[in-house]
Amino acid sequence: MPAQVEIIDMLSDAAGINKIGLLSPAVDFAMNFAGGKPVKPYLDGSALMTMNVQISGKGTDQIAVASRLCEICDTLTRKNFRTFPKTDEWEIRRIAVGTPPAPKGLGEDGTWFYACVISVKYFYKPRKD
Repeated sequence: MPAQVEIIDMLSDAAGINKIGLLSPAVDFAMNFAGGKPVKPYLDGSALMTMNVQISGKGTDQIAVASRLCEICDTLTRKNFRTFPKTDEWEIRRIAVGTPPAPKGLGEDGTWFYACVISVKYFYKPRKD
């Protein structure tokens, strides 16, 4: 499994979000990829990487949606979550809020849409097969 998929899966478990992808009529909160790039590549194929993860939420109570997104950001960035998981292929170095929770729209049915972006910096070590 690619490092990015393993990392977003770990983040969704830690945040209590069961959906990786886009919001749908049945899903109130979801995570999806929002880009990323190598920050510093090395000659051996390893690299310091940045991956952005968008967290989206929806609901009729905008305060509740915004509060839940703030809780998720706090959960993923607080100091007691600093024992970052790692594998033989990757190691998380830092998680930070890239864009704080903000309203993105209001549906005709009164549903508020909010989103934020989490920035994950990790070290990628390619397998030596």
